[in-house]
Amino acid sequence: MLMNIAVAKAGTTYEFDIESLPAESIKYLIGYGLKQSMNDVVAAVKNDTVAAREKADTRRNQIVSGNVPGSRAPADPKLAKVREMARAVEEAGFDITKVDPATLVEFLKEREEMGRAA
Repeated sequence: MLMNIAVAKAGTTYEFDIESLPAESIKYLIGYGLKQSMNDVVAAVKNDTVAAREKADTRRNQIVSGNVPGSRAPADPKLAKVREMARAVEEAGFDITKVDPATLVEFLKEREEMGRAA
């Protein structure tokens, strides 16, 4: 997998072939990135260990599930489909926040019973 990393101050972009990196480099980069990501998420929290722990727990869960900041699609295919559907509803001009989940489920059940795809 190729990754392009921009170095703004140097005015250039470097290409890295991740599969060709030595194991020690990969271990270093993963450790560095995990530490940076975990610390970034709690950086704005001041003197509140509980709030910091909650934010850190949330970030850990995001990393483990693949639903990381900046990703274009969730790792969970069901969640990806839900986001796709929500975008389609919004693009059609509907306010997704006004959709009652129970009513939607009932509508889908009725469609299924009629033999129609939802």
